[in-house]
Amino acid sequence: MKIRIVNKDAVEPAHRCEHEPYEYYKYEMSGEAGQCYVALYELPPGKANYPYHYHMGREEIFYIISGCGTLETPEGEKPVRAGDVVICPAGPEGAHRLVNTSPEKLVYLDCDTVDMPEVVLYPRSEKIGIIADGQARFYKTGEDVGYYEGE
Repeated sequence: MKIRIVNKDAVEPAHRCEHEPYEYYKYEMSGEAGQCYVALYELPPGKANYPYHYHMGREEIFYIISGCGTLETPEGEKPVRAGDVVICPAGPEGAHRLVNTSPEKLVYLDCDTVDMPEVVLYPRSEKIGIIADGQARFYKTGEDVGYYEGE
C-alpha cells in the first residue's frame, strides 16, 4: 500500500433507495484494502442509511461535515450537527442509527476499522448479518440450530 489522495469528485457514488425510510449516496474513498475503511455519506432530508445496528468487531467513527440529525443509541436519541465526531465502539454499547432531521443533506465521513468476516446485529428486527468474501447474508437470530445438525 502507498499514500493515496482521493477526491470526492473522482468517486462515483452508490445510490441506495430500496425501502421507504432509508436512502443514501455513498462515496467509497478507500475500498477495503487496508485496516481502515473510509466512506463519505450523503443522506437526504428525513432519511437514514441503515437500520439500528451494531458491529461485533468493527469500530466506527463519524465526522459530521454538514447538516444535522439524530443519532439513535442504547441511551436514547442524541442530536448531532456539523463539527461533531461520533465514536461507535464494537458491541451492543455501540448500537446506532443516524437519521437526517434537517431540510438539507446530512453529509458525514465514516471511518471504520476493518474486521473480516464482519458480524452485524440488528436488535429491533432480531437479525444477524454475516459479511465475508464480498457476500452479505442475513438471518433471524431466533432460528438457532444444533452444531451437528445436518452433518
